[in-house]
Amino acid sequence: MFALVAVVIAYVASRVNVLGRREVALTAEVRQVQLEADDVLRNIRTGVITVDADGHLLYATPRRRDLGFKAASGLAKR
Repeated sequence: MFALVAVVIAYVASRVNVLGRREVALTAEVRQVQLEADDVLRNIRTGVITVDADGHLLYATPRRRDLGFKAASGLAKR
């Protein structure tokens, strides 16, 4: 019985270790994608905005003025 419990614990520990390494790798990959997206948005020549389903402004590049939106008033036209 003790041997069975030891085998099960060893198996669970190895799975947790594998999953932990995968989480670290995925976290690093997500961070890299975020950095690349940030770089693209910082250097894009046109304005980009993101809104939620209710029309609330979530993100706007500094060039949002090119799109005709004011930062302070969300999506209100100039």
